[in-house]
Amino acid sequence: MTPDLGFPGPPASFCRLSRSIGRDPMLVQGPGGNTSVKFGNVMWIKASGTQLSDAESASIFTPVDVESSAAEIDAGADSPGRDARLNPEDGHRPSIETSFHAMLPWKYVFHYHSVRALAHLTSEEGVAGALERLSRFNPALVPYGKPGVQLSRSIRTAVAGRDSSVILLRNHGMIVCGNSVAEVRRLVFETERCLQIDQGTDHEPPGRPAEIPGWEPLPGSGSLMKDTLLQERLVSGSYFPDQVVFLGPRIPDVTAGQLQEQPGPASPAVLVRGTGLYLRSEVPVATREMLECLWQVLTRVPASWQLQRLNEYEVGELTDWDAEKYRKALSEGHRD
Repeated sequence: MTPDLGFPGPPASFCRLSRSIGRDPMLVQGPGGNTSVKFGNVMWIKASGTQLSDAESASIFTPVDVESSAAEIDAGADSPGRDARLNPEDGHRPSIETSFHAMLPWKYVFHYHSVRALAHLTSEEGVAGALERLSRFNPALVPYGKPGVQLSRSIRTAVAGRDSSVILLRNHGMIVCGNSVAEVRRLVFETERCLQIDQGTDHEPPGRPAEIPGWEPLPGSGSLMKDTLLQERLVSGSYFPDQVVFLGPRIPDVTAGQLQEQPGPASPAVLVRGTGLYLRSEVPVATREMLECLWQVLTRVPASWQLQRLNEYEVGELTDWDAEKYRKALSEGHRD
């Protein structure tokens, strides 16, 4: 229940759509994604580390001052929204992406990590295809930037002078905006339909995956047994920020024998050549969802597209960032 703070709380229709998006693994994984609604100079934004799927059952939104949050883009704050909080007693940190929510002029702003969008936004060929498929929405394209004020500056530059309520973030995801919940819902549905791309690998080969104590095979991943290109893509680096945060900079390539050794790989997920992807038993739900997201993305990328990964510096920015460590730590409480 939202306390009486002297201004409106998040509308039920907004919470309902936030929950709906948060429950769709093709749009949101773990604590990823964030949504916001503005009332004049007051904005309710999803708190860092919370789950959009809890939007109707828990107090996951926190109020911030819009002008102060937007001003942080130029101030260079590394923890956006912290100084703009209107109810610090709720114990929440505003999303690290609060500043661009505040800067964008629409009442409702929804940001999520669409699998279909990511399958396009990790290569030049895919980006060109996405811009063509979404041309009737006049989408803005934003180069990759570290989440937070760096990304907010790039978004501000990309949307300057244009009326773009659909924003594509390279190696990251989507933003859709509107002045009504119905308008945002329509944009989410229509852009996802336009970006539909079939999964190239969708069946398990005959037989059961090898059983390895302490590890679980990712359902469906045995179908990569003979797909050497897909295997190389899986272990070649990171393609989007949450992959780095929850799975580490790179998925190790190991043998079944190495996986059974003690203590074994430190990574939460590994590729066993000729067998499939394996996930450490009893990992947090967010980690499992992120591996499934990576699988869903890469099995949709055509073989002819040249994938663009995050470079070593970009990976390092995320690995050593306190804001992301905080978000990951909160997600540790959500386990199978």
